[in-house]
Amino acid sequence: MRRLLSYVAPQLPTILAGSLLLLFATLAELGVPSVAGALLDIYTNAAGDEVGSRVDRALLRLMGLIAGMSACKHAGEYLLKSAGERAVVEVRSRLFLCQLTCSVQSLEEQPTGHLLSSLTAGSDAVRLCVTHHLPQVARSVASCLVASVYMASISPRQTLPRQDMASSSAGRVGDGNLLLGGVATLGVALSLLDEGEARAAAEAAAEAGSSCAAPEGAAASHVELEAAKQPALDSLTLSLAADKMTALVGPSGGGKSSALSLLLRFYQPTAGCITIGGVRLERLPNRWLREHVGVVAQELTRDVRRAAVAANAHGFISTAGGYGAAIGERGGGLSGGQRQRIALARAYLRAPSATASLDAESERAVHDALALLARGRAVLTVAHRLATVRAADEIVVLERGRVVERGTHEALVAAAGLYARLNALQTHSDY
Repeated sequence: MRRLLSYVAPQLPTILAGSLLLLFATLAELGVPSVAGALLDIYTNAAGDEVGSRVDRALLRLMGLIAGMSACKHAGEYLLKSAGERAVVEVRSRLFLCQLTCSVQSLEEQPTGHLLSSLTAGSDAVRLCVTHHLPQVARSVASCLVASVYMASISPRQTLPRQDMASSSAGRVGDGNLLLGGVATLGVALSLLDEGEARAAAEAAAEAGSSCAAPEGAAASHVELEAAKQPALDSLTLSLAADKMTALVGPSGGGKSSALSLLLRFYQPTAGCITIGGVRLERLPNRWLREHVGVVAQELTRDVRRAAVAANAHGFISTAGGYGAAIGERGGGLSGGQRQRIALARAYLRAPSATASLDAESERAVHDALALLARGRAVLTVAHRLATVRAADEIVVLERGRVVERGTHEALVAAAGLYARLNALQTHSDY
């Protein structure tokens, strides 16, 4: 209940005003039978000279009650619906913030439909609570009290036995309302909101308390990572320093992209720690990290089109709405053959490095630009083409998530290990 009040607290004045208006409407509704009974008594008991004036007064009271009842009812419902909609906006905003602060790994593991339903189901339950359940409680209590007092004033003997019958009936109806009202769904939604509020508060506190300068380097100490319950990195230790270029190389599936994703905090390591400028990565705000870490990706638009052509997928992509068309979750809008060709195009994309599609002159221009940009900065290069990392200060060779070699290009070639074999294969393929 405390969590619910924290979400609807800004709307409490509007909710109380709306509930009071509905309460007045209920009281007016309960007064209608009394006025109607008095009107009937006038016709049966009053003398002839008094009938007209007394009937007029009774009719005016009856019309006033009905008009007041209608006005209070509509005004109260309007206020409650307005408060409910504003509360829904607050709930959905907090739920959306909760999803934004979730890790990439947790978002990948959840179906899209579940993420969307968490935004709608919880907020709809809060709207129903604000606009229906809370006012209904007030109206029910007021109706019982007023009706009991009115019946007791008429006939106490007949009122007491009826109270026992009404209590039993109300218990059965109340049990049914608990099921129809979706109380369990509301509880789930509020627990999600509590998690979103906690994460949002932690993020805000981290941003408010951070006044970090530009990082002087980064380090990873005995880092481990699991993906799909399989080890992706095993005891990775890495150090990046300013004015130093470190390269990650190795066969496909060695853990190069996983290491880069950890540095960008797309995932959280299952063991070990990562520091930037001596500060643990999880203590740095995301905004600060995005401002100080830049990424040069390999999947450029030109490369995507080239891979699609190579996989014989460019034709149906062009006729199906282009490269920006929505194909549904997990490719549900594609045929089996089309999905296979898209998978083949993705395989083509995984093969080249960021400079694989460049000629020698363009590649040299890109390397010169990167060298100029890297001055005073720590640089981590993930490459498939070993020719692009020969000038690196340190080359780290990954295989199956473990560091198997590290050193300069000349030292690794002389060691005649995995790096030397990969270099020989690529040198032979270039010719």
